[in-house]
Amino acid sequence: MSASMEFLNHIHNKAAANQELIRGLIGKTEDIEFEKLIFKQAEEYKRVQDKSAEFINDEFGITKMPGRVSRSMTRLWNAARTISDNQTEQIASIIVKTSKSNIHEMTKMLNQYDGGDTKVLDIAGMYINAGEKTVDKLQRYLN
Repeated sequence: MSASMEFLNHIHNKAAANQELIRGLIGKTEDIEFEKLIFKQAEEYKRVQDKSAEFINDEFGITKMPGRVSRSMTRLWNAARTISDNQTEQIASIIVKTSKSNIHEMTKMLNQYDGGDTKVLDIAGMYINAGEKTVDKLQRYLN
């Protein structure tokens, strides 16, 4: 598997997992504005996922999707982390911590990427940008 394909698959799967994480947390709080905000952030990750899927399919003819087990584990993890506290602050904290970790990981991978494909770099940048927007927008919900 080429470096570009491997990196794109990682971006694709991370965007899908972030989307799944956020969608799994929608409806856990009664703060309507917060719910709208996290829904919009899930849509940001959906755009990254769609863009990476399109490029993978166009360039390599395949798209790997996170398996059912991976999606189920994300849902279980969401439930376990929010079972004791469904406050907006707790949910924002979960999303912000995950986003910061993913930004760090993706930035590190981007710096190590030895391929020169500008489309891959653009999609990685979209992913990092989506994470940074998520952190910026949810920061106000944290004490």
